[in-house]
Amino acid sequence: MNLAYVAGLVDGEGCIGFTQCRTNLIPRVSVTNTNKDLINLLHQAFGGCVRHQNHIKKNWKPAYHWVVTSKLAIDFLDKIGKYLILKEKQMFCLFAHAAIRPGKGLKWTDEGKEAEDLLSKQIHWLNKKGAHSEVEPILDFLKEK
Repeated sequence: MNLAYVAGLVDGEGCIGFTQCRTNLIPRVSVTNTNKDLINLLHQAFGGCVRHQNHIKKNWKPAYHWVVTSKLAIDFLDKIGKYLILKEKQMFCLFAHAAIRPGKGLKWTDEGKEAEDLLSKQIHWLNKKGAHSEVEPILDFLKEK
């Protein structure tokens, strides 16, 4: 698949963020579309999993979700990152999380946990719909320092 096209899908039909697993934040990228063949192509090209969503409303088409998590999500973003426009900041939050995350079996330091919480707030702020009434979390943090 053309990586610029895939980045356009993520920008327009996708979500870049974290999912919670017990006490851990896990990087997650998803694309939702009503074209099952398109979603299956993403699955074949980049791995992850595909989920089907039944009709939410009577006149809606069924939708399909392609989801990739953890290291696979980071590797995927590394491939398409130079083409992202709308969700570039979310991608950098996931990259920052991957860079500061302690190794497998190791625990977060207090500073690391504070940074992870800030990245989580930043992603939430970036993905929020509508007008923002509050200050961007990263900028707010930097003002305090």
